[in-house]
Amino acid sequence: MSKGRYEMSGNRYVLDTNAIVALLQGNAQLIQLLQNADWAGISVISQIEFLVFSGLTQADRQLFQQFLQRVQVIDLTAIYTMLIEKIIEIWQQYRLNRFKVHLDHSPLTRICNA
Repeated sequence: MSKGRYEMSGNRYVLDTNAIVALLQGNAQLIQLLQNADWAGISVISQIEFLVFSGLTQADRQLFQQFLQRVQVIDLTAIYTMLIEKIIEIWQQYRLNRFKVHLDHSPLTRICNA
């Protein structure tokens, strides 16, 4: 799957937070779908939603970082990186669970290493 710019033809997917969680847990249907994708992306909001989940382990965070290398993040712009990090910090500090991301407590499948 290509991370860069894409043409208007082919299979393109924008994953929401629930799809990201399912993919990283090893959902075979999503894995197959994305293996044939010309482009895949996530919104910066999904990135934030995933990272504020209080049950994430260091291994989960590392897996997510590997995943981010394989998709394009549809962002606000790169200059807002500090803002995004501050939002994550505040949500974690005050345990704001606005988006109710649910992860299984079992280790995430390491599909990004494939």
